[in-house]
Amino acid sequence: MKKIECFLRPEVAQEVVEALKLAGATGVTVIPAQGFGVERVPDAILRPKTKLEILTDEAALPDLLDAITDQARSGRIGDGKIVARGTAAMLDQSADPLVRAFMRSEGSG
Repeated sequence: MKKIECFLRPEVAQEVVEALKLAGATGVTVIPAQGFGVERVPDAILRPKTKLEILTDEAALPDLLDAITDQARSGRIGDGKIVARGTAAMLDQSADPLVRAFMRSEGSG
């Protein structure tokens, strides 16, 4: 299981979400954010960004990363960052209590 977090320019967020759907993403969380990058350290002005979070299996990771970069990359400073990291387990909060008990017994939750 992998978790993708990306920080994008707000004006490209909807296009990225649509591309993620076409690439097979089964869910995306969209979060408004503010921040600055290396290019803004001297004045530290907070710029609007959009953070996307996606949970996926490892097989789909390359397609989802391609979808993000194809839609979000302009080649200009401020295009954002993408982080993909491993996740030990994912548990649907609406899962049956027996499933949750099993996950705990396996050391995954």
